Amino acid sequence: MKKKIGAAFLAVSLVLTGTVSVSVSEVQAAPSAEMQAAYSAQASFAKQFGLDAKSISSPMFYDVNNDKSEEIILSASSKDGYGPWISYIGIYSKNGTKLLARNVESEYFYEIRRIKNKTHKNMLALVHNGGSGGASVSVNVFKNNTLKEIYLTDVLNTDTAKITDDDKDGNDEIQGYQLYSSIETRSLSKAEGVYDKLVYKWDAGKNKYKEVVYGQDGVRDSQRAKVRTINAQQAIKILRQAYYKQINMAAEGLPGSLRKNLQSVFTYNFLYKIETEGMISFGNGKVGPMYLNSDDFSLLLPAFDASKKATFKLSASKQSGTVTQKLIVNSEGYEYKVTYQATLFKTKYGWKVDSFKTLDYE
Repeated sequence: MKKKIGAAFLAVSLVLTGTVSVSVSEVQAAPSAEMQAAYSAQASFAKQFGLDAKSISSPMFYDVNNDKSEEIILSASSKDGYGPWISYIGIYSKNGTKLLARNVESEYFYEIRRIKNKTHKNMLALVHNGGSGGASVSVNVFKNNTLKEIYLTDVLNTDTAKITDDDKDGNDEIQGYQLYSSIETRSLSKAEGVYDKLVYKWDAGKNKYKEVVYGQDGVRDSQRAKVRTINAQQAIKILRQAYYKQINMAAEGLPGSLRKNLQSVFTYNFLYKIETEGMISFGNGKVGPMYLNSDDFSLLLPAFDASKKATFKLSASKQSGTVTQKLIVNSEGYEYKVTYQATLFKTKYGWKVDSFKTLDYE
């Protein structure tokens, strides 16, 4: 008898994934009333919209209306075989009675996830996936048999969102990434770009989610000190810091180590140029900049001199500035007078070196 009941239970489990069909007698023999109710809900759901059983999701058991009883939540892909990928949602009581079943207007595939906070308790998150565009999340409250959207995030630049209470405050956060679009990343494509951490936190006082962006240094953008304009002396100080960081870093390191070491003083435009044009691979999983491993110093910042005369010019927008200085350079026993010009950009992290070039060589 035990073997027969186990076989019937397996058959019901397989039906919920849409792989086989079972007879009414086998369903009635299933040991779980919950599973029988789920099967009944799936049958009703499929009949209402004329769906193929294979397109219906496995049931999610979740107290979405906070009545201390788990509901059965179903979703299904478009029966026409083309977008939107999932276009139906059904919510049923624990005994299989329909509470809600409707089309979901969406141009994207989505998955249904649990999400909660102290204000609304259990809710549903519809995670819309736009392929290369990334995911966005629609947060919905189910009350009085009505599903109401209370928030829609921006694109999170990830295949799917992370939904979890990382800060342990009783409210789930929605986490993803946001493209860092600025003057210091202007030359990078979206695929090559820098992505900041994007988090939506529940604000109980305002009864809504608030968007929080964390930079590459882990600091919240909203808590950063204001970056002010600089003068010639400050600009040369930054140039010297950048030069010493370059020459004092390890000659070999793991991929990404150069960016980690230099991103506080060089823009991501400059770092990307080094990473794509000025690196040597040592074949053991380690790489290093050419200027520390060869005679190619084309991407090594000149040693600007704070004790010598220099010209500093801010742009009209005050978002960039240039330092021009003539230096004496020793090469193979000869001295040369070389005029260099370096460009610095104002970023949310502070001023950084973006590029340099040789203007004159005597």
